[in-house]
Amino acid sequence: MQPTTTSFDATRHRRRSRRVGGALLTSLLLLAACGSGGSDAGPTTTAAPSTTVKAAEAEDGPDESTTTEAEPEDASDRNAMPVDEDDAPSGSWVMVRYQTAQEPTAAEFVPGITDVRLYTIDATCDDEGCDLALAGDGEDGAFNLPGLEEITGEPVLMEAGAEAWVGEEDLEPYGCTDELDGPYVSSHDTRAFSPVRDDGGEIIALVGQVEWATQITAAGEAAGCDMEDTVDRYQTVMVPEEQLDSSLDFEVDGEFVQALNVTDSREYADAMFQLDGQSVTLPKYAYTVEGSCEDDECDVSVSIPLPPRKTIETEMTANEDGTLVVDQTSTAGCSDPDTQEIVFADGAYDITGGITTMVPLLVVDGQASIFLGRLERTSTPTEQGLTHPACSTEQYLEGWAVWIDEELLTDV
Repeated sequence: MQPTTTSFDATRHRRRSRRVGGALLTSLLLLAACGSGGSDAGPTTTAAPSTTVKAAEAEDGPDESTTTEAEPEDASDRNAMPVDEDDAPSGSWVMVRYQTAQEPTAAEFVPGITDVRLYTIDATCDDEGCDLALAGDGEDGAFNLPGLEEITGEPVLMEAGAEAWVGEEDLEPYGCTDELDGPYVSSHDTRAFSPVRDDGGEIIALVGQVEWATQITAAGEAAGCDMEDTVDRYQTVMVPEEQLDSSLDFEVDGEFVQALNVTDSREYADAMFQLDGQSVTLPKYAYTVEGSCEDDECDVSVSIPLPPRKTIETEMTANEDGTLVVDQTSTAGCSDPDTQEIVFADGAYDITGGITTMVPLLVVDGQASIFLGRLERTSTPTEQGLTHPACSTEQYLEGWAVWIDEELLTDV
């Protein structure tokens, strides 16, 4: 088969993360229940939808069919920075961070590579504002999702500004390759997160940007590091973990790419589908997702292209526990991993599984634009597949899947 995804270039970021062992966040156990898998520094992005979140929309006023608490007096209050700990964000939050741009732009660059981070937020306030400390909210203080390579470190510190929390950090220089593993690349990141409030004035999300800049040090140039200075930009959306348990009530109508972080893999030759591999769907193979969910009842169609000539037509349905399922049962072709030539266009594998548990993570003006869930898929060779060595081994893939509306992947 032709490739439908592109992989993450680990060389650009290999030493930015501060690593240790596995993480487990109680609020995400529901997502992982159907799977066996279980620094924060590192990249992801998209345009910050701060004023388009329905709860923060000011132009039309509150929905007259519902009762709301006291509403801020004007639109500017909806994004006002807090000065009191009772008003500041705190507790467990989940952040999706996805890449939208890089400079210089690599020929194979595709926006959408995604990381998910788990934070517990602690606010320290005075009359001038509330500074935030974002510590890892996983097991042993890790930042990452269950089943992925652990990332730990000191809390991320964000200072209160006039309209956003801002922070920056210089990491210790790292190597440019496995062989050239000295203090050869310096890295600097800047972050800005703005609050989004609902009609009652409560902060319901943080949105913003992260920018990574790397530069070869003098020692790196002397050692022969052959790397360009780079800038990678990401957009971020952070929501309280309790929102993942809310009822399914949204509409969806868009083209989505899937960003996958692999937690378990067997018999895949491509590194992007091996343990800790990262990939994102190529835009021309984006999933079409249309429909709505209301009161945990869903009528959502999903079309998933499979090259060269096939599309899986399936549905997004609701589990009894209020999470979502997307069955991807189908057949598939096979290509030779050495030559990339198509061996069978279809009928080489029987595919079972798909998205086993998923929740909408971001609902913008009633429209779901980011989903977070678990993918689990088995590819079993058919009689036809068994006739060729490249297609004769059962494959298994499991990981964290983030579906992102393509409209969010525009650099700003």
